Amino acid sequence: MRHDVRIMRIGIVAILCLLPLLVYARPARVAPGLAVQVELPETPVYAGDPLLVNVRLTSPKADQHLQRAWRRMEKDRPADAVALPQLAVDWAAGLTLTLSKVVSEEKSIPVLVNAQWDAYQLVEQSAIPGTGVWTAAWLVPADVATLKPGQYVLEVSWQGKDRVDAAWLDGEEQLAGKAVTFTVQPAKSEVEIAVHLGRLAQAAYRTGNYAEAVRHADAVLTRLPDEPSPRRARFTLLAANAAFGTGDYQASLDRYQALAAQLPPPQQSCLAVTIQEQIALLEQLIEKRTETEEMHEEEEVTPEEEEDTPEEMMSDEEAPEDDEEAAEDAGEDEAPVDEE
Repeated sequence: MRHDVRIMRIGIVAILCLLPLLVYARPARVAPGLAVQVELPETPVYAGDPLLVNVRLTSPKADQHLQRAWRRMEKDRPADAVALPQLAVDWAAGLTLTLSKVVSEEKSIPVLVNAQWDAYQLVEQSAIPGTGVWTAAWLVPADVATLKPGQYVLEVSWQGKDRVDAAWLDGEEQLAGKAVTFTVQPAKSEVEIAVHLGRLAQAAYRTGNYAEAVRHADAVLTRLPDEPSPRRARFTLLAANAAFGTGDYQASLDRYQALAAQLPPPQQSCLAVTIQEQIALLEQLIEKRTETEEMHEEEEVTPEEEEDTPEEMMSDEEAPEDDEEAAEDAGEDEAPVDEE
């Protein structure tokens, strides 16, 4: 028995001694060259919402090398330069998005597929310098997304062939991202309705529909408490900017003044200084517009020739006769002139 225990102890000690060597000899996990993922930045999603979608293309392999280089530099050890993928300018054209509504566990109905997304891609696709991260975004209007209560699935894939060096694709020309499943729910409470209207206002502003942006932003403000708050200031500013976009300077001025009343004094807030500058600009624009309109009104007002009434025409025709009679009467009354 003692002999067996001694053997077990020797075995445990041997394993503990060899464990560091086994860990060191284990090959490091190889990260994929590129990966694609889709995100919904605005959640929860309410029925009738516009749909904002972000897509990120990343390089886990490059990130792994960057992390290793940073750890070496923290220890004052030399680090090799990290190579990053070089993507084509039109890399986002290789993305494919699919939105489907789940009917059952085995069935789903496509809502937006393939080229239907093209019209709603925002121009803000970019690469984050030195990180191996690329982003693109889509904003689908509410009347196109037609989101109704229920479950949805959002899928993404990227065709990388001819858009990046094949070495980064790990033998796969098309990369598939993890699908995102989300639930659309109705907005019921005042807070939820305000959030929903706020998303409509922001979507309208970003797409240049300024009149709709003003309408929805004002609707949000009616549902918020009257006391100053960051959310109230945010949508007052959105309404002011949108009104400026419509050309209604007076409406924009009214909202900027309302926003100024919510902010600290200009001496304590950079935003308050900017708002005061915008108010001064709008007052000048309104004054110039008023002067221009008055000048145009004066130019358009021209004296019109008035047509004579029948009575006036009759009096004009009788005027010579009256003049002759008056002259004769005057001659009779005059004293005779002596002819000497």
